[in-house]
Amino acid sequence: MLFTEFLLILAICIGLGSLIPATNDDLSKAPGYLSFVGVCMLVNLLYMLIVIAGLSFATTLTGVVALAMLGWIRWYRTARPTISVSYYVALSLALHPLVLLPVIIIGSGLASAPVSFLPYGDDTYANWLSHAKQIWLVNDFWFPGMVSAALGYPPGWHLLLAFTGGFWGSFIETHALAAPMVFHVALLAMAFDLFRLVLRRRLELPHLTSSWLALFAILFLLAIEGAWKLMPTLLLPGMPLFYSAIGVILMLAIFWLPGAMGWRVALAIGIGMSAHYLLKSQGLALVPLMVMAVFAAILVTRARIGPWLAVAGWFAVLAALPALIDILSWKIVSPASVKCNLNVGQILSGSLAEFGRSGSSWMTIGRDLLVETGGYLWRYKLPVTIVALIGLCWGLTRTYTRWLCLAVVGYACIYMIAVYLTYVGCPAGFNAYLSSLARYLQLPVRVLHFVGIWVLIVTVIDFGRRLEWDQFRRPAWIVGPTIVVMLTFYQCVAVDGSFKQMASPSIGSRMSQFVTDIPGEVEEVLRVGAATNTKRPRVLMIYVYWELFPYLVARHHGFPDRKVDLPDVAPSVAAPEPDPISRWRLEHARFAQREDTKAADGTLDFQFEDYDVIWLRDPIPAVVERLRPLLSSHDCAKAPYAFYLIKSSKGSRHWSCVPRTTTF
Repeated sequence: MLFTEFLLILAICIGLGSLIPATNDDLSKAPGYLSFVGVCMLVNLLYMLIVIAGLSFATTLTGVVALAMLGWIRWYRTARPTISVSYYVALSLALHPLVLLPVIIIGSGLASAPVSFLPYGDDTYANWLSHAKQIWLVNDFWFPGMVSAALGYPPGWHLLLAFTGGFWGSFIETHALAAPMVFHVALLAMAFDLFRLVLRRRLELPHLTSSWLALFAILFLLAIEGAWKLMPTLLLPGMPLFYSAIGVILMLAIFWLPGAMGWRVALAIGIGMSAHYLLKSQGLALVPLMVMAVFAAILVTRARIGPWLAVAGWFAVLAALPALIDILSWKIVSPASVKCNLNVGQILSGSLAEFGRSGSSWMTIGRDLLVETGGYLWRYKLPVTIVALIGLCWGLTRTYTRWLCLAVVGYACIYMIAVYLTYVGCPAGFNAYLSSLARYLQLPVRVLHFVGIWVLIVTVIDFGRRLEWDQFRRPAWIVGPTIVVMLTFYQCVAVDGSFKQMASPSIGSRMSQFVTDIPGEVEEVLRVGAATNTKRPRVLMIYVYWELFPYLVARHHGFPDRKVDLPDVAPSVAAPEPDPISRWRLEHARFAQREDTKAADGTLDFQFEDYDVIWLRDPIPAVVERLRPLLSSHDCAKAPYAFYLIKSSKGSRHWSCVPRTTTF
């Protein structure tokens, strides 16, 4: 079902992309470009239809499919005069990433069937997966009593995960992988289309030669993981941020293609920018850069004087408009964020007051940020970074890649300023003195790697075509396809490795056991809790671990997978209970070590009589000693962590024990 959903959503994206006015005749029939614009359009549609219009996911899916069908009809009418059936056309189609890459993914997946996916990490559950499941269940981006660390985040990635995870009417974590899969394939397919068009229209190379070279470029970028692995193994928003930022910047190359219509390019870039922002607020750093880039591109490709100055301004506004609409509307409707909100004015005034002062924390943070960034670049794929920088420098010598390279440099500068302001303005949590810096730096570094090497390969081909090396053409036609075949085979091996990593990630046996065992234990607890004759039993989960991960997994699976299984809870005029759509009322007590006498997190001073079910996952002596007087069964009193403890109807001093079927 995952692969069927992947292909269906990819087809939906191509259809949606066909509804956007094409930037020129070539791209009106380029499925890769259409798929990338379409996936960005899908993010915007989910936001507008669900968040702004208040429609359900089912209604939204129906509307999106209808729009996609109209797009396919429009695309067929546009491409019909050029459609023909021949060996040449079949080969050209087989070389396209929209065909080749899904074949690699699905082929490797079927060989690894059944596909298994173990989502892991606090961030995955606390900020993204559980949040997406909740909004899918209630058909809304927020509801009273909703508990999420991501409240106030732009909802694009949550909506996309909810859309794909619940595509078939039941929320399945593995199916949520369709979102990053489609996004990555769409980016690579658009990069292929743009690369091939640059070779054909700017360098005047034959179509088949351009296709082979473009495929080599894409497979090479995949081999070095320019944007990420072809088959994603995580559900975090970092990857789609890479894809959207890279794709939007690559679109600047369209301005230098023959027949490009400036306002249509600006509109496509605007749709991509707004999707980038909706995925995560880090996308704000791209908006000013791309608005300036659109303005400059119009002036450079048209004229520097006369009415084109006003036209360039209008096109820049058009590019900014979709993002501005999303930013302002989300500012109005978003719930209060639990995270720190930057006050840029206060930050700037404070920095001016401390500027030049000896020992200024502002200056110290800036200095340390530069040092740590340099260290990260030195440690992380330094050869790839050097090659990408060479590509940017070489690309500055070509008119059709110059502004693309300048955009990458400008984006890196604006982004790093934003990171600096984040550390200065929100010095707590994830931002505690340069913590999580690697997480922030991945985005500009991925943009540098992908775009820099994309430009380098183009400029090397441009340089090579100027040389009269006819004697090398025949060997090149032998060696070139051989290299492409080798890179394709390598990608098959890499995707197979990704499927194995999804099923058995390198996270340690303890964390893997949490992900595999806790979902089954949750269902056992709920069945046991049904004996208490309460709609939503109060459950106390007691465990030993250094972080909240076991609790987050249990809480996530406490939400039903189907909407029909939502608990029937009457609305309260008072403050709603936390997690009102959960099938239980779960509380937890986390002990850092088994020998501890007090909980380190959660409900610190818990009283057993307050709960219907006690779920003791680990042998904690201090807890066991408190429980033994309440247990009449000798076996249960000896090892209460091997049982679920249910409060008897006779009173809080009487507890019955139900054996746990899961191993521990």
